[in-house]
Amino acid sequence: MCRWKNNLTHRFDSTAFALLALLLAWGSSGPTVSAEEVDVWLERRGFTHLLVEHLEGQLESMDPQKRGPVLIRLARLYPELLADANDRAARMVLEERARRLLEDVRGADSHALELELYNGAYLAIEQSAERHRLRLLDDLEKASLIGDIEDLIDNLRKLGVRVDKLIEYSGKGLERAASRIHEGRTKQAVLLAMSHRIDYLLGWCLYYQGWLTDEVKKAEQAERYFATVLGLDELSPDEVSMDLRSNELIGWSIIGMALVNQMVASETSAIDWLELLDEPIVPEAMRSRIAEYQLIILLEGRRFKEAMAFLEKSSRKPVLWLRMASVQALEAEGEPEARELASMSLAELASLGALDQLQDIVSRYSDSISGDSFPFAYARAVLDHREARDMQDASDVDEMTRREAWMNARRSVQRALQSDDVDRFDQARQQARLLHALSLYRLDQFEEASEIFESVSQFLPERESAEALWMAFRSEDRRLNLDPDLSRERADGLIASYLRRFPEGQHAGELKVIVAASESDPSDQLVEELLEVPADSPARRNAESQAAVMLYRLFEAAPGYRKKERASRFLSVAIPIMQANHASDDEKRISKGVELALLVLKVATDDDVRRLVAADGAIEILGSERSRLLPKWDSVLDEVEYRTILIMIERDRLEDAMAAADLLHDRAPESVWSGLADNRILLASERAIGISDQKASAVPHRSMVKLGLRLLSGKGSFEEASEDPSSRLVASKVGSSAVALSMMPEVPEEERARMTDLAWSLYERLLAAEPRNTSYLAARARLASLKGDNEESLRCWRIIAAGSPAGSDQWFEARTELLLMLEQVDPERASKVLSQHVILYPEYGPDPWGEVLRSLAQRLPLVGDGGAP
Repeated sequence: MCRWKNNLTHRFDSTAFALLALLLAWGSSGPTVSAEEVDVWLERRGFTHLLVEHLEGQLESMDPQKRGPVLIRLARLYPELLADANDRAARMVLEERARRLLEDVRGADSHALELELYNGAYLAIEQSAERHRLRLLDDLEKASLIGDIEDLIDNLRKLGVRVDKLIEYSGKGLERAASRIHEGRTKQAVLLAMSHRIDYLLGWCLYYQGWLTDEVKKAEQAERYFATVLGLDELSPDEVSMDLRSNELIGWSIIGMALVNQMVASETSAIDWLELLDEPIVPEAMRSRIAEYQLIILLEGRRFKEAMAFLEKSSRKPVLWLRMASVQALEAEGEPEARELASMSLAELASLGALDQLQDIVSRYSDSISGDSFPFAYARAVLDHREARDMQDASDVDEMTRREAWMNARRSVQRALQSDDVDRFDQARQQARLLHALSLYRLDQFEEASEIFESVSQFLPERESAEALWMAFRSEDRRLNLDPDLSRERADGLIASYLRRFPEGQHAGELKVIVAASESDPSDQLVEELLEVPADSPARRNAESQAAVMLYRLFEAAPGYRKKERASRFLSVAIPIMQANHASDDEKRISKGVELALLVLKVATDDDVRRLVAADGAIEILGSERSRLLPKWDSVLDEVEYRTILIMIERDRLEDAMAAADLLHDRAPESVWSGLADNRILLASERAIGISDQKASAVPHRSMVKLGLRLLSGKGSFEEASEDPSSRLVASKVGSSAVALSMMPEVPEEERARMTDLAWSLYERLLAAEPRNTSYLAARARLASLKGDNEESLRCWRIIAAGSPAGSDQWFEARTELLLMLEQVDPERASKVLSQHVILYPEYGPDPWGEVLRSLAQRLPLVGDGGAP
């Protein structure tokens, strides 16, 4: 099981390739960059793979007579790439390219490349040999493996002879001109290293050959090669220098010596060699393999009792160890200790759920696995259970056949649990009880299954324990579905137990969703628990959706001062879910996305929130074609259009809002959402008129007139509506806007005339209901002036003046308007009245009325004591 590893760490990556491309592109557009400069740049940065690509690209266009140096350089680089290739597919590609290169290269560089190719062949041999140790090869594969080893040994020996000759020549001073290569090492040093690697590979090949063919002589040859690598004169562990043990090649050679000694000497001697690696100076990766090879040595030496003791005290029992112990013990028929080991190993494999391994072992050693011992009975039960599970998932199996398979699985596991030695294998017994409960679950015996699942969860490892407790709840839940009148106390207790014992368990999220759904009152704590469900949990989506609904309910119940805070929390959770659901191809998720989009729109358009970007996102989803195809679309259309109008109002698009409200009213005149839209536009129009200080554009006035009349028309005849104070208030606002429109030069003349007539009619009816209302009278007076009815205008102003406290703003307004009207119809009378006013108010009065009256005094002569001559 050796692993020759090269410590080079550089790998080909796309970033480096991009850098090379940029460098070459720069060379094409900027200062000239030579191929040699690119070589240097890549080599200094350790981009070996890119350098090889670059050099091979040069070869294609190079004069054949000048290719020699580049071929030599490639021959020196390929061994680095091959030694560094961990991926098998990538290595095969490199090996094929290296073989082609090998045809054009000679000398030491070709030997280094050839050695790396042989190293690749060895790795494949090693992998197959270790598969045989696990009894995973058939006889033909084993025979082929032995042939491959013989071929590789022959090739390595030939290569070794050639390398030894080069070492001899380099030692005599030949080729010293090129002695500085490979990061400063002399050529002789490089060749010596190659020779050591050849000896190392020969040692392992000969060991595997001797082990596979039971030829001790081959193992003895392997021992000599390992001794050469270790630099030993005597075959004693004590002779290995402590300093050398940190070297990987040395470490694997020591392991090779241990395996060889098991064959040529004894297991004790082999263990002595392994213990050389149990030192702090040895890398942890190698020290961690000591236990594995100790077990191999015990099993190969048929020391089954010691192997079982070794496994029992081991803190970890990898599946491959257990398989190795099982198959080698089963092959030793008739040995009680071997049967004990096989029994224990099979039980452990079953406990670990290694069903593939169990099935393979049972099929290979069916004659050896017999009797009523629990492990063997349990192994058969596991296979019966797997067969039932496969039938459960098969689409071409009828229900009766499935049930028979599960009944057979139940009987099989019951037989195992009734074995006389079952108490010796407590952990495996609990696994068997778990299989029993699963069989009962499939047979719809939910009550018994739930009880066994809950009981066994107390004895299993954490992950399996959590799954057992979850199945206890599932079984109880299925029982409740069959009989809803049963108490939920046990199911609720199982949920609480799971969440207490496994708060981060795989099913904790789903159970939290169930708990949250059963709660009548939402809370921040429940929301946080739902949002803590892990992102990779199958229940995450449901948990988020439930949290979003809870957050909406908390928003609805929040007082005004907390609305914005609650809205932010809700939107941060709901919007990603809304978008993900809408992007799904699942109609149910799309439907849920529409429901959530409506909640997002409600929150985003709330008066205390006004999150228009969020509202836009919801509108986009609600207005999409896939949303409109849903059956529930018609039930939400009116509200969506109403909230779209709110967004238009918020963005000061009153005219667009008005057009949308008209469409909504035309389509659904009785809809509550149409009435709400009209009311919101009326409020927005009134606000726009008030903010503008009588200088508003025609738009808010037109919307006030149109929607005000629509509102009044819904209350019957105007005579009926005028009896209601709130209706009179609406009518006065409509009249006020009509007056404003009648006086706007930009409004078409025909519209101004209509507005004048409308206002005249409205105020006439309003004054019939409230004859002394000063706002109605003032509006009527102004309209009378526009219509040329001065008498009516004077009448209205006189009523206002008479009914207003002297000196009030209203009184000054009426007094001023009267004087202006008298100036036109009776100037003399106007002079007398103004003169009297000046006597009482020498400063004429507060602005703006005082300013108007002073201007009037400049045009009219004052009489009496208060005026000028």
